[in-house]
Amino acid sequence: MICKASSQYKNFGPESLSGSTSHGWLSNVGDMNGWLEIDFGQAVSSVTIESGFHEFPDREDWGWHARPKRIKLDDGIEHTLEDKMEAQTLTLAFPRPRVRIEILEVYPGSRFNVVGIRRIVPE
Repeated sequence: MICKASSQYKNFGPESLSGSTSHGWLSNVGDMNGWLEIDFGQAVSSVTIESGFHEFPDREDWGWHARPKRIKLDDGIEHTLEDKMEAQTLTLAFPRPRVRIEILEVYPGSRFNVVGIRRIVPE
C-alpha cells in the first residue's frame, strides 16, 4: 500500500493508514480540506475507513482532533461519514487499485485544528 496526502502533522504521515502503526494520519494544522491518495496494488471494490485519531488505549483522545464528515472519492461520489469510532465501509463505483479521497467537511475537534483518520483498508 502506497499512500500520499496533501499534508501531514509531524510524523503522523499517510503511511500510517495501513494499520501497521497504532495511531493513523493527521493533516497539517489548518489543512481541513485535504486529500489522501491510496494505491492498494490491486483492484478493490470497497474501502473501510476508521475516522478520528487516538494514541491512548482508552481512546479518551478520539474527539480531540477533527474527523472527516463529508468526503468525495475520485469516482465523483460524495459520502457522509458518521461521527463514530467504528469502521465505515464505502462501496466504490467501480473496482480500481487506487483511490483518492477529498475531505469536503469535518466534524470539529475539541482541542486540535487537524484532521485525523486512523485507518483505511481495502475490502
